[in-house]
Amino acid sequence: MKKLIFLFLAIVTPFTFLFAQTAINQTDANGHKQGKWIGKYANGIVRYEGSFADDKPVGEWKRFHENGKIKAHLCHIPNTDKATAELFDSNGVRYAKGNFKGTVKDSTWNYYNNTQLVGQENFSDGIKNGRSFIFFENGIPATESNWANGLLNGVSRSFYSSGKKKTETMFQQGKRQGLNLVYYESGQSQITGQYTSDESDGTWKFMDENGNVKYELKYKAGVLLNPEVVDRIQADEFKAFDRARGKLRDPQDFSQSPEEYLRN
Repeated sequence: MKKLIFLFLAIVTPFTFLFAQTAINQTDANGHKQGKWIGKYANGIVRYEGSFADDKPVGEWKRFHENGKIKAHLCHIPNTDKATAELFDSNGVRYAKGNFKGTVKDSTWNYYNNTQLVGQENFSDGIKNGRSFIFFENGIPATESNWANGLLNGVSRSFYSSGKKKTETMFQQGKRQGLNLVYYESGQSQITGQYTSDESDGTWKFMDENGNVKYELKYKAGVLLNPEVVDRIQADEFKAFDRARGKLRDPQDFSQSPEEYLRN
């Protein structure tokens, strides 16, 4: 009897092993992907691994860089087209965490520099909506902005690392519109002015730290009407302020096109 069992196992086991080895990357009679799938780079390193049900990714998925480091960890939420996601750079260091809806970003996304939270954005069906933040290393917001349908809309503010307000600008459908304010860290006004359709308009006042007006520049639809007021030092000061904007990295700098992490 034992010899018969041994003979049976000897015959069946190789076929079982062969089936286990080939039961991946399968499609059904309708051409739909089913079960476990593994993709590899030309060098043999695993590119992705996960499961399909009726051509849709389900459960846990992992994607890898060509050097073998983890690239993305996705968990698909049952009976939805949503997935939680963590994204990693080529060194395997996490730089983003959020949700996908289909192949686009959805709800809140957090961005990291190593373990430090550096930015936060909100999305609806892949379009930026709601509040966005960039953070200093101490965790205090460096910028705060509001978005509607992918465009800046409403008030945007920037702050000193102490938490004191630095600038305040109004936006309307992606363009600066309305009052623009700049403050010294003491809270004293430094610059006050107005934008119309993204152009400097009206009188812009520049103050010292005691609140005294140093000079005024008068604009009409972006055209300076009193250029004689602007000597070289004043021009350099204004240009320096203009250049200083945007030096902090935007969260988008850390996104590295997250949609690519869902592609086969």
